[in-house]
Amino acid sequence: TLKPASGMGYGFNLKALYEMDYLRVDFYLGGVAGGGSDSNMGIFSTDLSVNWLFSLTNFSPYAGAGVGFGSIYVKADGFDAVKGGPILTMNGGVEMFRLYSTRLIVGVRAILPLFQLSDGGDDRWVPGLLTEVSFVW
Repeated sequence: TLKPASGMGYGFNLKALYEMDYLRVDFYLGGVAGGGSDSNMGIFSTDLSVNWLFSLTNFSPYAGAGVGFGSIYVKADGFDAVKGGPILTMNGGVEMFRLYSTRLIVGVRAILPLFQLSDGGDDRWVPGLLTEVSFVW
């Protein structure tokens, strides 16, 4: 069994969005990778998400979900695998400066793969939880 792990990973994302009063549609392309001396992990994905904005003010919390395609690799505890396939995403956070042309979005993103990684008959489901800060203009 893989041990639960957390650590600092670094990545990138490109995000295009279309926003209405209470609804935001995001197209996301990005990835993150990180790890220590004996383990590492990476998640790369592209998806389309729909987010509900709870307020019409400058600071609005949001929550949403999406579907897409992702690729995950893991090398830890003798387990070494990479695989890609369909994913579900769950998003939440705060969008700041909504009434201006430049915005700041701080959020959390859960990537839930609809597939398992396999290494010699050892199958494991490996979700990801990412924090992100996005500047939108």
